[in-house]
Amino acid sequence: MGKNQSKGKFALCGGSEMKRDKPKFKEVDNIENIRPDYSPPQTTRNDPNNLQSKFQAEVLKNIQNSHKIIKSTRDSSSSKDVISLKTRDTISRHLGSQKDSSDSLNHFTELRIPTIRRLSSFNPQKKKLNISDFIKLKVIGRGTFGKVILVKCIEDNKFYALKSIKKIQILKTNSLHNIIHEKKIFDVIDSPFIIKLRQTFQDKEMVYLLFDYHNGGELFFHIQKFRRFSEEIVKFYSAEIYCALEYLHSKGIVYRDLKPENIILDEEGHIKLIDFGLAKNMNIKAINYCSTFCGTNEYIPPEVIAGDKYSFNFDWWGFGNIIYEMLYGRPPFTEKSGNKTVLFQKILTEQPNYYKCKVSPEAIDLMKCLLKKHCNERIQPSEIPKHSFFKNIDFEKIKSRLVSPPIKPKIKNELDLRNIDTCFLNENVNSPVKKLKYDIDQSKFALF
Repeated sequence: MGKNQSKGKFALCGGSEMKRDKPKFKEVDNIENIRPDYSPPQTTRNDPNNLQSKFQAEVLKNIQNSHKIIKSTRDSSSSKDVISLKTRDTISRHLGSQKDSSDSLNHFTELRIPTIRRLSSFNPQKKKLNISDFIKLKVIGRGTFGKVILVKCIEDNKFYALKSIKKIQILKTNSLHNIIHEKKIFDVIDSPFIIKLRQTFQDKEMVYLLFDYHNGGELFFHIQKFRRFSEEIVKFYSAEIYCALEYLHSKGIVYRDLKPENIILDEEGHIKLIDFGLAKNMNIKAINYCSTFCGTNEYIPPEVIAGDKYSFNFDWWGFGNIIYEMLYGRPPFTEKSGNKTVLFQKILTEQPNYYKCKVSPEAIDLMKCLLKKHCNERIQPSEIPKHSFFKNIDFEKIKSRLVSPPIKPKIKNELDLRNIDTCFLNENVNSPVKKLKYDIDQSKFALF
C-alpha cells in the first residue's frame, strides 16, 4: 500500500484494521450510521561457517540493494489494535504509484545464484512441520489477518509463502472463527486458479498457514506498471477470474473480497486467487443468504451497504469492479477525501464514468450489466461467457489453462522478487517480541 493510502476492508464478523496485516473488522452498532438515507537447528543455521547461513545473508543483502531505487507507493492502514473499519484512498494510491520499471534494476538474481529445483511433491513423509523447519527470507505480502513471508523449507529445499498470525491478536479481535473457517475452506477447494494451502501448524505465540509460493506479483502491481490494460489482456484475466469464481460458487463459497491485491500471477502469468479471510462457505449451515456487512470499501455492493441479504451476487458486483479497474486503472467508485459515507453514497446512487478512456461498446455494456444497482437486474453468471465482449474467448481452453497469458512476469528464478512491492520487502520478517500480560488459552486453538 502507498504511503498515503488507508486501504482496507471490514466486517461485522470480527477482525481489526491493520498495517496490511492487522485484522480488519468493526462492530457497527447501527447500519444507519454509515448509510443515513436507509431504514534445521538454530545453531546450525546461524553458524557463520555454514554455507546455508552465508547464502541466506547474501540473498537478503542483495534483495535490499536491488530495490533501493523503487519507492513504495503503499502504506499500511491505521495501526489501531481494535476491531475497526478499514478503507483506502484509492485515488492517491493510483496517482502516487509511478514506479520505476524493474527492467533497469541490477537485480540480485543476476548474481550467480544456482537455479533451485521445484520438487514435484511436498513433504512425502507427511511430517508435521514447525517454524524451526523454515528459514525466513523476506516479507512478500499481507493477508486478511497476518503478514506473508517467503520461507525456505529445510526438509525439501523448496520455497513457500508462510502466512503468520499472532494468537494474541486473533483473540483480541475475536477473529479465531475466521481463521479456522479459512483453513476449512481450503480443505474443500482445489482449483488451478486458487492458491494451494499445503499445511497449517502453530506454536505458543503464532499460527501459520503454509502456501505455495508464486513470485509473479499482484495483479495490482501490474496494473500500476501498465497504468491500464488493453482489452485483450482484460479479456484473458477476467475470463480466468470468472472460472475461479464459478468454481467457488459451485462449492457454495462466496469470496467477498475480489480486488487486484488479492489476485497474484504465477510464474507463467496465470492468476491465483489468494486471501480467503472473508470467504463464506454457505453449505456448512445450509444457508442461502448472508447478512454480514463486510468487504473492501471501494468494492462493496449496493445491497450490502443497504443492509439487504445477499449471496453470490456479491462476487459478480466485484467482478464488474475489477474489469473496470483493469480497463481504467482505478475502481469505478472512489472518494479522494477518504470519507466512507460519501463513498457509500456514490456506490448507492451514482454511475461509473465509462467514457473517460477509449473503451469498446462491448466492454462498457458488460460492465453496465454487472454493475446494476439492483442485484436482480444484473446479468446472470451463466450468460457472462456468452457476452459479446468475450466473443473470441474459449472458456473451456481458459478453464484448462491452455491459453498463453498475455503477461509473462520477468522472473529469473524463485528468488527474483522484482514483482513484489518494496513496501513488503522492507519489513522485518520477525514480529517484535512482547512480554504478554497474560497467558494465551491454547485450548482455543485446538481446531487449528
